[in-house]
Amino acid sequence: MIMKLYQLRYFTAVCRYGYVTRAAEELHVTQPSVSSAIKELEDEFSVNLFHRINNRLSPTKEGLYFLDQATKILELADSTTSMMEELGSRKKQIKIGIPPMIGTFLFPKLFTAFRKKYPNIDLELVEGGSPDSLLAVENDAIDLAVIITNGIKKPDIHIEPLCSTEFMFCVGRDHPLAGRAYVTFEDIKDESLILFKNGYFQNSFVRSRFAEINAEPNIILYSNQIITMKNLVRECGVCAFLIRDVVKNDSGLSAIPIDPPIPIEIGVIWRKNKRHSSDTIQFIKFVNEMKNTFVSG
Repeated sequence: MIMKLYQLRYFTAVCRYGYVTRAAEELHVTQPSVSSAIKELEDEFSVNLFHRINNRLSPTKEGLYFLDQATKILELADSTTSMMEELGSRKKQIKIGIPPMIGTFLFPKLFTAFRKKYPNIDLELVEGGSPDSLLAVENDAIDLAVIITNGIKKPDIHIEPLCSTEFMFCVGRDHPLAGRAYVTFEDIKDESLILFKNGYFQNSFVRSRFAEINAEPNIILYSNQIITMKNLVRECGVCAFLIRDVVKNDSGLSAIPIDPPIPIEIGVIWRKNKRHSSDTIQFIKFVNEMKNTFVSG
């Protein structure tokens, strides 16, 4: 049997996460498929690639050597594929991850300016939360992402800052809190909330702030649709945490500052030490040239 590229991808994913289940989730394949690929590799080479302790897998000495070689093979395969696509004049899309809120206020500016300068380069948006988009960049599922970069410290990820903003506590104009100079989490601990689903920065920070005051958020609905969230806040008395830039021109909402504030850093991220396509490199250069245009105050 000759080892296959998908087996190497499955193997390296298990090395990254330590669990077959997690690797399968990130690769969007079944757990048995990953387990089978690992077994096939071990049978082919007559070695154990992993130590198996309490369901966690860690590479053996042979596994570490194979990981180093598999990584080189995959990088070569990816760079060769990219080069052959360009040599064949096949138009390549840039896949960009983006959360819904950033997609509503920042990305249209970025997209319009980029398309004006590079009309022949296509962009494909992949919507998802900032944490999920970060993982997608790490796993090469997408080329770049425009996300909330707070707290990201990854040696293999480059962050190009775009702008700073903050989260606001949003209520309808008739809500009792409307017009307040600011609110604390103590003030809002009993309010009915609509949140993004798990995998979004907004969800994690809200839960962590409530945990700091030993309270549980009163979440009555989850939605990833900005228009739906804003309509429910206007008409149904629920409350939401939304980025300032998303609501600053919405006359139907009262956007209240939070004390202490929740600052947000937004930037473009991509993998370092990766051979990017020429189109992706053009986008990276464009971001560097234009980033001051997107600074918000």
